[in-house]
Amino acid sequence: MAKDRRTGSQTVILHTDIVGSTELVEQDKRLAYDRIQDTFGRFSSTIEKHQGHVIEIRGDALMAEFKHASDAVSASLAFQVDQASYNDRLKDGPRPAIRVGIAIGEIIIADNTITGWGVVQAQRVERLADPGGVYITSAVHDALPESLPIDFVVLGENTLGDFDYPDTQNVYRIELKPGESISPPDGPSKLYAPQKTPRLKVAAIAIALIVAGGAAYWINN
Repeated sequence: MAKDRRTGSQTVILHTDIVGSTELVEQDKRLAYDRIQDTFGRFSSTIEKHQGHVIEIRGDALMAEFKHASDAVSASLAFQVDQASYNDRLKDGPRPAIRVGIAIGEIIIADNTITGWGVVQAQRVERLADPGGVYITSAVHDALPESLPIDFVVLGENTLGDFDYPDTQNVYRIELKPGESISPPDGPSKLYAPQKTPRLKVAAIAIALIVAGGAAYWINN
């Protein structure tokens, strides 16, 4: 778990989860655990290579932060291609699909709890995403360079805040342009101090939580 801190500035937050994790576990508990663990392990590696840092993996969800929106988008699209290929190679059993939400905002880590406006927005955008999809807020859209080989699908305005702090903004689905791919990064992240990747907490207790009603989330809406 990351040390207590408050960024005091805007950062790019990526939030993702395994779609239909309960159904995957019901198919084959042991195999679902192995494949979810493998999925998050490979995504963590992709995130680090694209200048990002995994904050936490808990149950069927993963959170990471980046300094640049282009890195978060590149990591997400590159991994979705990899995951689709991974699932195509599986002969049977659970096929983990992920959905990704990316937002820009402050992040706060205190008392083993991760909060902040950027975290809330990333989580809520992710919940709008289709399996295999990558969705972003308008703030992320505006921060992306035109050189990225991606297309945008405008999904319209969505309320990403709450009753006390309403925040309505456009949400976009992003896709690779036909025939295009994400260029491999030059190397692992140099923007963050080297840290061990958080231990994958998709253990038996997490699987039990999924079966009981979904993985635990660390955000208080």
